[in-house]
Amino acid sequence: MSARAAVAAVVLGTLAGAVPVCGSAGESNAYSFAVVPQGPPERIRAIWLPIIERLSAEARVPLRLQLYATGDEFQADLLAGKVDFAYANPVQAIRAYRTVGYRPLVRNATPLRGVFFVAADSPYKTVESLAGREVAFIGPLTLCSQSLRAYTRELKVHPKYVGTAATAFKSVLLGLVAAGGVLDTNIAEAPVEVRARLRIIYETPPMAPHAVVAHPRIPPEISGRLAAALLEVARAEGAGLLTTVHLANPVEAAFGRDYAKLEQVIFGAPDAAPAGRAR
Repeated sequence: MSARAAVAAVVLGTLAGAVPVCGSAGESNAYSFAVVPQGPPERIRAIWLPIIERLSAEARVPLRLQLYATGDEFQADLLAGKVDFAYANPVQAIRAYRTVGYRPLVRNATPLRGVFFVAADSPYKTVESLAGREVAFIGPLTLCSQSLRAYTRELKVHPKYVGTAATAFKSVLLGLVAAGGVLDTNIAEAPVEVRARLRIIYETPPMAPHAVVAHPRIPPEISGRLAAALLEVARAEGAGLLTTVHLANPVEAAFGRDYAKLEQVIFGAPDAAPAGRAR
């Protein structure tokens, strides 16, 4: 683990009557579970700690939650094979599969789409009108940024990374950029008054969402127990515990079925990819 990641690593306590879920010096058998940062580490800890505790107890697999301040740090450790399990966005999961051999275990059933949006009164009516224009994205490693730029690489848009979906909306509404690129879920979760002032002009084809992945060194029996625990927790609790991490309806994942098409779009021949759709 990197020095900065070590500072952010969270030590969880020991569950009464269950296997330990923390990674203290005396618990070297705990498996690390890294989470892609989608907010400050404190917020991610508050969301993921109950999930990790429940999964560890259900699967009887000792887990240590590992957090990162930035996506760069998370991806560096993931691609170096330093973490045992991870919750990663689809592009990171693909890179981890290609580089190390991480296996996707579970993903949410609902697909995602990347979307280009403009202000409702914008003169830009089609995605082709964005050619050579500046577009606000959350960050360079996000699924929305990488998928949208891959599906429309011939437009050669100029990315401006603004940090959050809310800032992307603001940048478009203030006229600081021609358009923004986010996920359809970001649009759906935006305040009603913001959505009313935006217009979607392009959507990518549907993509399998974030996945829980396992390093190839993890015995299949262990990774299988963790995957089964995720499915069981969702069944037993309904959407409750897993809703906040977009795993309310988890299903088993398979790389070839779920991620190979996006892999081809981003890393392979773009003319072999299905076309997105204009709005």
